[in-house]
Amino acid sequence: LIMVPTCTQKFFDWEINKDDITKDGNEDTEESDKRKNFLNFRILCKLIGSLDLKSQIATLNIFANSSEYEMISMVLMQSEIFLNHLFEVLDTQGIEEEELTTRCFYILLNGINAVSESKDIDKTEILGKFKALNDWEDAILKIVRATSDEDIKEMGLEILKALK
Repeated sequence: LIMVPTCTQKFFDWEINKDDITKDGNEDTEESDKRKNFLNFRILCKLIGSLDLKSQIATLNIFANSSEYEMISMVLMQSEIFLNHLFEVLDTQGIEEEELTTRCFYILLNGINAVSESKDIDKTEILGKFKALNDWEDAILKIVRATSDEDIKEMGLEILKALK
């Protein structure tokens, strides 16, 4: 999935306005594929909060590697489902589980950079949605203050600085 960009892009290609799909019925193949892609994306997002640490790390690895691609970073930064699951992990496990925190911060930095460098989007709208999420700043500050890992601290401060 990660090694072939076209496969990765297809997985994240769902161009649907809502983060919630309940419609079932007869649809054309392209629309049906996009719905399947979106449902798979939702399942992957839910796995971020798995009770099994190894599953969480594996899932965040998929997102971290995928976030290397600008288009996917943009999708992630605009998805409330994804960001809510990501910040739930940062808020509840961020201090104790540095492997999770490193991956979460890496994804966020890739997303912030993609948004900042893009010429085709409204940066203030996307970053505004991101900033509107509850307690994102508190979760990151809590980790930055508590960690002894300098790389995590630096990434956290970079995220905070970029979003100010």
